Amino acid sequence: MRINEIPVNNIAFYGRTYFNKNDNALFFNWSCAGFELMFKGTKIEAEFVSTYSEDSLAAYLLVLVDYGTDNEIRHKIKLDKQKALYVLAENLSYGTHSIKVLKISECQYATAGITQIICDGELVEMPPKKRKLLIEFIGDSITCGFGNISPDEEGEFSTSTEDGFQSFAALTANNLGVDYSLVSLSGWAVYKSPYGKTVPDIYSKTDALNDPDLTEWNFQENQADIVVLGLGTNDSAWTGSEPTKLDEFESAYFNFLSEIRSRYPNAYIVCILGSLVIPEHPIMERVQNAVGRFNDDRSEFMKIAYRDKETEGLGCGHPSVIKHRKNAEVLTYRLKTIIAEL
Repeated sequence: MRINEIPVNNIAFYGRTYFNKNDNALFFNWSCAGFELMFKGTKIEAEFVSTYSEDSLAAYLLVLVDYGTDNEIRHKIKLDKQKALYVLAENLSYGTHSIKVLKISECQYATAGITQIICDGELVEMPPKKRKLLIEFIGDSITCGFGNISPDEEGEFSTSTEDGFQSFAALTANNLGVDYSLVSLSGWAVYKSPYGKTVPDIYSKTDALNDPDLTEWNFQENQADIVVLGLGTNDSAWTGSEPTKLDEFESAYFNFLSEIRSRYPNAYIVCILGSLVIPEHPIMERVQNAVGRFNDDRSEFMKIAYRDKETEGLGCGHPSVIKHRKNAEVLTYRLKTIIAEL
């Protein structure tokens, strides 16, 4: 069945997604974006399209079969062709099964679009979805999970070494049992970075990197209850300790906070920084200054402990899954209190 022919009650989408008529595909390019459905049968396949260009930057998907049950099965799919049919599940006991597919590699390296679903039975209408709290995580490589499953502390990055589902963002959301969406790109910054561009420049778009029509994201229909803003690490490599650059960064951070508030009038905003920024770096104080100037009783700054290479390890110079789990524990604890007061 073509993806645009599937009844809305038979499939649910997660994250910022969009349908492209030229490819006849529903794209879910951001980390942890994807879809969920139910079917009755023993085998199900899906046709995916991708901007596959080189092996080291291929898109990776995580498939969760009967997620959260005693019979849960997990496996990864590497989209190593520009268009191909892939098995999501097979040799299952005949009956009703749930399938959840999430993109665990990040948006800027390769796309992931689904064109059709093929199963040996039939799609089943999903139970009515109860509205859960929604957390939007805005960040850089740390939020993406860059290198978090790499066995090499300083090795070369490839998309096979990152797993968004094991990032602190996904771990925190799953700890809390809430919905979540990631808008994160390795190397990107609030204002300037030696490594990439700025997130505020593309934040309002569904997917400015890959959507040829540059469609606006529908914030009104996707209101976040909490926003976790994890930017500043890449900016710190540009600002150093230069006061003028730090002033410019602080202003840009304040302006981005203002944009987020305009998009989500009622959301609680938690600004985090620290995994890869030493506590003494002046950019830490500048983020706190920006939050203070914002003077909003529904926003706060939360310092994250600097990574400990000896006890936590690194992957491609970035936080390992061990560090992501620790960050998730700390953030989960704080967000539980915030949620109780919403």
